[in-house]
Amino acid sequence: MKKISPSNFAVENFMEKLRPIIPIYLNQNYVFDLLAMLKDGLSTVTSVTETSNSETSSSGETQGNVGLSGTLTQLLKIDLSARRGNSQSMGNEQTSTQERVHTTASMLQSLRQELREEDVLSSYGRAQTQLPEAGELVEITAILKRNPVIELMDTMIGIVPLAAQFASSEVGNKKQAALQQKEAKELLNQMNSVRESLIQGNTIDLFSELDDGTKAIVTVDQRYLDDAQMANLIDGEYRILGKVSRSITQTDAPLNLLRKASISKLPIFMEAMKEMSDSLRQSGEFTVPEAEHELEGPAIHILPIAIFV
Repeated sequence: MKKISPSNFAVENFMEKLRPIIPIYLNQNYVFDLLAMLKDGLSTVTSVTETSNSETSSSGETQGNVGLSGTLTQLLKIDLSARRGNSQSMGNEQTSTQERVHTTASMLQSLRQELREEDVLSSYGRAQTQLPEAGELVEITAILKRNPVIELMDTMIGIVPLAAQFASSEVGNKKQAALQQKEAKELLNQMNSVRESLIQGNTIDLFSELDDGTKAIVTVDQRYLDDAQMANLIDGEYRILGKVSRSITQTDAPLNLLRKASISKLPIFMEAMKEMSDSLRQSGEFTVPEAEHELEGPAIHILPIAIFV
């Protein structure tokens, strides 16, 4: 993977200061841990002292370390809006002191700059000739979409009852119509069960296809989302900072999007779903997503540190 070159860092650093970021997803634990590793400890409060007089001025900066006590909640007990200061005037000389406190978003920005300075962040884009390796830190731009399997389940759950009613109205035999209604109800129960198993727990998969055709699965922890319903996240274009957990080439085994569900051990279920979705799509009366539950290469699986705009 190509790293951001040191010669470009000054421009990158300058642009970052001109472009403040708004995190939509931010795993504070990852940010704190990585900053502490890179800086040999974590500083959240900066004390700035400035002395000036009518002829000359000088400034100095010192940093004080604040313990995190393990959780963001305890960190935020610090008054983020406070500016403790004192001033002293003697003749034409004045001294003032301020305390500046970092927020989690400003610490994320510091982390991004530290990763560039240390040359450990890869910028993956359309010009890349190879996939990033597992364990590599990357920052990409992507339009995020919901897990294709969940998208299919939601569509089918809404369509199957309607399709069953249309089919029943065309069947003259009441017994056969009742049998079709029963089968549709059983299928709905199965799909609801699979959907619930995919969204249970704290993590959920998001999908994106990058400019060069590489597919990306981003597994987010819902506890760190700005909006639990992900209304701000889906179909938006964002920057994603994260660590690659798996890199899948065209010759590697695909990534199973049903891996969280026990139904992943029963390929016959997805085969039946594929047949049904294909049938509905071919009828021309319904718009149904394709039944894709395996992600073939080239693809990457990312554990995100932050998603921001």
